[in-house]
Amino acid sequence: MKTIAQYNPRFSPCIGGGETYVSNLVLNIKKYNFNIITNSLPYSPLEENFSENTLVKRFLPYDRNLLPFNNFIISKLSFPYRFCSDILRLQRKNEYLKKSTYDLIHFHGIGFCNNLLRVDTWINSMIFSKFIDFSEINTPKVITIHNLFSSLNNNPIFEKYELNMIDQFESIICVDKNIEIYVKNYSCLMNKDKKIHFIPNSVDINKFSFSELELKDKLVIGFVGRFEYSRGIDILKLLIENLPNFCELHITCNQILGVNNPNVYFHGILPENDIPSFIKSMDIIFNPVLVEGISRITLEAMSCGRPVIMIDKGDRYPVFNGKTGYIIKENIDELLFLLEYLYDNENKLKEIGYNARQTVEREFSNEVIIPKIIRIYDELIE
Repeated sequence: MKTIAQYNPRFSPCIGGGETYVSNLVLNIKKYNFNIITNSLPYSPLEENFSENTLVKRFLPYDRNLLPFNNFIISKLSFPYRFCSDILRLQRKNEYLKKSTYDLIHFHGIGFCNNLLRVDTWINSMIFSKFIDFSEINTPKVITIHNLFSSLNNNPIFEKYELNMIDQFESIICVDKNIEIYVKNYSCLMNKDKKIHFIPNSVDINKFSFSELELKDKLVIGFVGRFEYSRGIDILKLLIENLPNFCELHITCNQILGVNNPNVYFHGILPENDIPSFIKSMDIIFNPVLVEGISRITLEAMSCGRPVIMIDKGDRYPVFNGKTGYIIKENIDELLFLLEYLYDNENKLKEIGYNARQTVEREFSNEVIIPKIIRIYDELIE
């Protein structure tokens, strides 16, 4: 059986969209064996079996970027170590892959060593991020681009870095339409003939099974994601401050200092397997992500029959306002008006949730999407 390497620096622990994407692939494709190439963490073995056909291989030095820093000063003082560790770990992985006998390497994301890119933005020159170079790896390669840094930051270094990554791959999978357009426009401009595929994220519709909404005394709102700018935390903070008495808000991150509203609950960072039950315990999911496109948590919530509220930022397909979910401006008054409407018309949530589930079954299930990935694997390996 042929073996494919899945290159994902943050796979352990498996928290986040990119990591879930990899997990979903290796657990549902039985035609190939897989090795997951990732960064090491303290107390985690350098090699361990993830599933029957998947081995995780972790590379030293330990990735302190994946560990929470409770002290701002320690975080700053440790940066030189983390920066140097990123370079050393990257070199070790590249040397390993150059000598490996994998049949294919599937790279995920573009944020392979963000500390190097961060320093380049400070000095306003692409020096260190050029170390992120996979061009000398002769094994067939494909990359899935999950997001674009330049969509949230107009620093030209981010775009230069993204284009440098695109240049290194002939086969590119884009999970959102806006990413596909970006890659195709650049490739056309540079007169480069690349195989560019639009293949959206997929959902295990059995794991994220449909659950009939049970109406409660309060409107129960869920937020799943990292507490950072790109996730839309500005409007989330406003919601916390202005949460109506008829609502409960449940957030999957650690307790935020200064928040003592009895209707706001913090659940910590949930393991991947706990996400379905969390979603099903909600009436609606609030996903105010600021980048264009559709994130995995939106599809997972829709699969469970829970409508999603998103911010009006470009293409949000398959969320259609009032049909499969809700799209609002980044405005707290508009959000509060919608929540009051949903509280008074809770049966509407059932209708929207059912429509959302039907859409995911037709277009975004593993049964629909994963065969498209397998076809790309087959073509590249042959």
